Amino acid sequence: LYLLRKRGVEVSFVDLARHYLETTTDGTVTVAEAAEEYLKRSETRVSPLTLRNYRMHVRRFVEKYGERKIASIQKKDMISFLSQWEDRRPTWVNTHISLSKFFVECVKYGYIASNPASMLEAPRQKTMPKREFFTPEDAATFLHAVEAECPKWILYPVLGMFGGLRPSEALRITNKHVNLETGYIHISGDVTKSHTFKERMVKIGPTLMAWLKKYPPESFGEKPVPTSYARATTVANALYRLAEKHGIHLPGDVYRHSYGTYQFALSGNSAETASQMGHSESVGMKYYRGRVTKESAVKYFAIRPKDDAMTELDAL
Repeated sequence: LYLLRKRGVEVSFVDLARHYLETTTDGTVTVAEAAEEYLKRSETRVSPLTLRNYRMHVRRFVEKYGERKIASIQKKDMISFLSQWEDRRPTWVNTHISLSKFFVECVKYGYIASNPASMLEAPRQKTMPKREFFTPEDAATFLHAVEAECPKWILYPVLGMFGGLRPSEALRITNKHVNLETGYIHISGDVTKSHTFKERMVKIGPTLMAWLKKYPPESFGEKPVPTSYARATTVANALYRLAEKHGIHLPGDVYRHSYGTYQFALSGNSAETASQMGHSESVGMKYYRGRVTKESAVKYFAIRPKDDAMTELDAL
């Protein structure tokens, strides 16, 4: 490095290391070969769902750069690859995280000198992410359809729609977390898996209580939603097809977003809503305030299971 700079050649240590890797045996490893080894090693290290995400993102990268030598990948290549998601910040971030983990592993095994995905700044969110929610009429139609045609999964949407649980939380909780006597659901740190891992107590309101009494969690086995977190798509796809059959739009996380929207309108209390849902008060103020009327919220929380007390929505 000293001799090169003495002769007026501007070069960094990273440049020299990359040149070394490209001209040695290790430097002949392609992106596709490194990715195959990385994903194979990951099979015993991460959960099936996490592995699936890694595979999706890494294989997208392989499709574009698979034949390139892994040591030749530079920061400009990463910027170019990620630019296709500049308007979708969450996708950009998730892809970046997965690829960064891949490159860290490549550094560990001596395939590259440094992580080309490091120190990249995520694009700013140009518009507020849309939080879609059910109308009271669609909510009633959907839940009564699930009751009639797919009762095995009924508590999956119910826990989100009337308790504010995240989809992952509804899949992870067991019956021991649900206490109908005290009227609370304990979302422990290992269940929430949020970025803060903070546990919380979710109050079981009258609507959620009615559904839990009609469909006791223990009647489905050890868990209110009788499936593993790794098989979340099984439940989601079944309910999506059912909703489509009945002409109902089922966007991502609509159960929880519906709860936040109507709970905020019903209570008018941002702190209470945030406490139930396990996020900051500012998030609730930003996404759920002023979206529906209190009258709509009353209709929404009047939805009960079939054969329970009749409501104005039961005829839908």
